[in-house]
Amino acid sequence: GKVATMMQNPLDSIKLHRNKEKLEHAQQRAERNRKAVDVSVRTVVEHRAFHARATLHAALKCYVKTAAGWGTAAVQTSKAFDEEFRPGMSVQVVGFPSGH
Repeated sequence: GKVATMMQNPLDSIKLHRNKEKLEHAQQRAERNRKAVDVSVRTVVEHRAFHARATLHAALKCYVKTAAGWGTAAVQTSKAFDEEFRPGMSVQVVGFPSGH
């Protein structure tokens, strides 16, 4: 076949040897790249629970701060209602003439 014919010509033999070396180097690079990708994927998979927990924690913290802000803002309004609506306290309705 072609390889046997190439082995007879010294220049073709050198080319064949060089091509085999190139193939071996390419296979080694491919294997190193595959291993690096495996490590990267494994790292992402191992850390996904941590990232999910951290995201959930941040979202809950934001929600609680917002709710606390609403509560703080409502304190003044609640005090105003308490002051204005005590039993037995007279009130004046704006817009009505006094004495009605």
